Amino acid sequence: MGFQSVLFVVTPDELENALIPFTLYIANAHVPVNYSFTPKSIFLNNYREMYGKLCRGEKIDHYKDYKLLKYFDITTDISTVRFGKNHFYNGDEFKSYIGSERGYAPYFSPFIFDIYTENNKIYVSTTGSWAVSYTDIMGFQLSFPKITKNEARLYNEDGHGLYNIESEKDWDSYNDYMLFRNYIMKHTSSFRFSLNGIEKKTSIRISEDVKAVISNFDCVKKNNLVVL
Repeated sequence: MGFQSVLFVVTPDELENALIPFTLYIANAHVPVNYSFTPKSIFLNNYREMYGKLCRGEKIDHYKDYKLLKYFDITTDISTVRFGKNHFYNGDEFKSYIGSERGYAPYFSPFIFDIYTENNKIYVSTTGSWAVSYTDIMGFQLSFPKITKNEARLYNEDGHGLYNIESEKDWDSYNDYMLFRNYIMKHTSSFRFSLNGIEKKTSIRISEDVKAVISNFDCVKKNNLVVL
């Protein structure tokens, strides 16, 4: 199973507007028994602190900033999210995330920014390995599965409560992913830069307000990039 993502850097206020239709929640194996959803303010406060650090030229990485980089799933209908399987872990009682009736949920996670040149071409990497390195974090992404017909068939055969799908687009949760993605696409443009006279257009989406300050980001400044 592959994933499709929309990578973005927007201001905290712009992100707050993008999140208006959604409810955030954690999809972990150990969830507090009285948990129902996560207030948006938690994610927004984390993002606001991270964004402030980026604007001040501070390097963001998982090792020292992990508290700001928590993953959250999103939905437009929290009543379809299911928890259960109560259990004890380290002496405390928890429940587990089971799934959503709407299908595989879109989720937020950080992305990195790394570049290298080869044969007069610029290459940008936005993925990192937790086992090796997850540094130079630039922003967040919303990700959603992209499955083949054979993978859809396996989902149907195995159950999961997700029947009669031919692609990820048949899940209602795909509409949630597209709702957020379309908002970001409408209010942002591609991050473009030049390095040694070579221009590069990336898949990272940034707002006009971010474009005015992104040259201060450590991952941009240290690579001597000229923002276009």
